[in-house]
Amino acid sequence: MATKLNLTWVLAFTFICVHVIARIVQAGNISTSHNQTEIDESQDIKKSLQSEIPEGCDPDIPNLSVGDGIIKNFEELRKYKKNTKVYFLGISSSNCIKCCQGEVVLNQVHNTFINKEVGYKKKPIPIIRIDISTFDGDLLEEEGLDVKNVPMLAFHTNRVTYEYTETFHKSFILHFINRKLYPIVLLKTEDDVNSFINPAKEWIENTPFYLEEYSGFGELFPLFKRVTRVIAFIKDKVELKDELEQFKEAALQLADRDDLRVAKVTDKTLASKYKDMYGLDWFSEVSSNSIVMIKKDYNQPEPIIRVYDLNTQTELFKDWINQNSLEPLEEMSGFSFKIISQLRKPMFMAFVNKTHKEYEKESNQLLRILKEIAPDYPQYVFTFTEEERYKETKNELGITWDEEPSLALNHFLTKESTPFPKGKPFTKRNVVFYINSIIDRSILSPDFKLPDSRKEYLKHLKYVKKIKKNKFSEIAMDKEKDVAVLFLDSSHINKDSEKIIEAYGKAAKRYNELNIKSVRLAMFDVFKQSPPTGFDQKIDSYSTCRVFVLSSLNKYGPYHEVKKLTTQGIMTEIHEYADIPFDLPDFPHLDEIEMYQLESGTYHEDL
Repeated sequence: MATKLNLTWVLAFTFICVHVIARIVQAGNISTSHNQTEIDESQDIKKSLQSEIPEGCDPDIPNLSVGDGIIKNFEELRKYKKNTKVYFLGISSSNCIKCCQGEVVLNQVHNTFINKEVGYKKKPIPIIRIDISTFDGDLLEEEGLDVKNVPMLAFHTNRVTYEYTETFHKSFILHFINRKLYPIVLLKTEDDVNSFINPAKEWIENTPFYLEEYSGFGELFPLFKRVTRVIAFIKDKVELKDELEQFKEAALQLADRDDLRVAKVTDKTLASKYKDMYGLDWFSEVSSNSIVMIKKDYNQPEPIIRVYDLNTQTELFKDWINQNSLEPLEEMSGFSFKIISQLRKPMFMAFVNKTHKEYEKESNQLLRILKEIAPDYPQYVFTFTEEERYKETKNELGITWDEEPSLALNHFLTKESTPFPKGKPFTKRNVVFYINSIIDRSILSPDFKLPDSRKEYLKHLKYVKKIKKNKFSEIAMDKEKDVAVLFLDSSHINKDSEKIIEAYGKAAKRYNELNIKSVRLAMFDVFKQSPPTGFDQKIDSYSTCRVFVLSSLNKYGPYHEVKKLTTQGIMTEIHEYADIPFDLPDFPHLDEIEMYQLESGTYHEDL
């Protein structure tokens, strides 16, 4: 029954909770999910269980011994579900040697139930067991459980069974159950809110799940890599009833994140107080309804704040929380992979080595470039890793060489992967060209080529004046000239933009041949420099080429934009908008040979 795990499963299970577990493995009795064992139905293993006790097991707590009974078949499970609203499910196999390691932790959880330290409606939560070696595992798929590895844990509530994929540790398991039962914390007082919005301290749960004094993560909490708190201030409960339901559903879907806790404030006076306290930093000018995220990494001195405006934003709450939980350039881990897989966004993954002398400089350079450009591409997730354990992932993405750094796209939906070409330098120009080419779908094969360092398009611009930002006023604002400026992004030259550039260059050549001295055609590259004042709101980086005319009497706007970007269109519109008069022939874009071809019927215009 054992099967080879796919990439998603391997990443999710191998590195789950890396944000905590790598830093707490010495802090307590922890059995991580990598102790799960692929199911083996060999009868020889059963015999060996009688003579061997694996490390981490307790001889008094053998495999499948913890709980309130074993469910033998699907009919029994169906009847049990019908009569029991809430229960915890432990799946193991009598053929599994090391599964007894999970029994030790499960026994700790069971004792908290029996001792009524926690519970549901003040009653213990039952734990039922399934021996997958004698149970038809295919039927469990109806429960949403695909049993590939054991031991496996799940929690059933509200007619839904949620698989537990986090750390095998009592505190983590109890918190998972608490978050599934009570996905949103209700904050009733100012002290509640102030405690909740402080991510440096563990939130003391106040839900009915904890029947006695709250037992939290304790000494493990300061070792969390990241803590995320999300709080909804809702002054208008009736008006935002639907939004509150959607917010609760998002919190429930995200309840398997150990780093995240979600809360709400629905008291009008309390919501208004925090509007007065934080003003426009947390709320819009016209409303006291807002969702605020407070996120802090262990190595950050101050938390990061993100705000969702309930009046204007329409993004799904789950997606908004997940997206803003990530850094612009996120280090790959089980924690980040879980979020990325829920977002279902294509991911650029960089493999770097910052400790190897040969690779250190270029690895750091690539990371700086990705961090800088990531905000310009919100449709993608950008990640990096130094972990050798991701080598299999690297190979699956088409990176078959060992040299680092390397970069590839992992597209979850289409399964496409396109690596950055081997041996090419990781300059900003090359990386942006690579990403933009993927967006344009002009590269879908691993053997695509980056452009030469001197762009092919430059050959068209012999008669065009190139402008640097510090010379823009001198060249473009010259009141003795009618000046046209082509704004382009040299990192994003595709077939459409190259055709415009060629037409613009030919227009400049024809103005020169016609000896029209009052017109100047110039070019400004927004990849190398930000747009000049007056154009910063008009020109988007990575956009299609645009041409504006700064006539001699109108140097400060509003500027005329050339709409027909052919050679004839550019020349005639410049003539129309120019303040200094000059004459143009009927077909200004055609030289003598082209005019002869036009008159003879052999001319074909493509610019």
